[in-house]
Amino acid sequence: MSLLHALNGTVLWERLKREGRLLETDNIKLSDWHNLQMNFVSTRPMEQIFKEFVRIHQVLYEPGNYLDRAFGHFARMGPSPFEGRFKAPNLFELRVLLTTMWKQGVIYSTRKKFWKLFFMAATRFSRDRFAHFIRALVKLERYLDRREELSRQLGKLTN
Repeated sequence: MSLLHALNGTVLWERLKREGRLLETDNIKLSDWHNLQMNFVSTRPMEQIFKEFVRIHQVLYEPGNYLDRAFGHFARMGPSPFEGRFKAPNLFELRVLLTTMWKQGVIYSTRKKFWKLFFMAATRFSRDRFAHFIRALVKLERYLDRREELSRQLGKLTN
């Protein structure tokens, strides 16, 4: 999920250009979705849009909600057409996995839910599906980092 950007050559870009609402894009990297930036003047207050955007990230990536969604997603999948061969994790992957398990299984307040769903997935999912579930848990760490970064940016904009 990212903020809307009008891309050159699109109908939206042409309309905003006609209306004089396009912003100078030298300082805006359209590929950098980590920033609270848009390349046009909105009809709504930008601060309001940014607050809503940050709030969506706070709710969407709240660890308990995310764990439920990830587990539910993999639990509802049909059987895999084939099982991949087991590939042992390399040192980097092992470190990431252990860090994720430490944060979600010990530090976060959702640790009971984490362990419950972790063991349910380990016993109910195929090896392949369990690996995908673990990858989803690792991704949560990145989403939480992004959520914090967006909150910091919003704080700078509103102060």
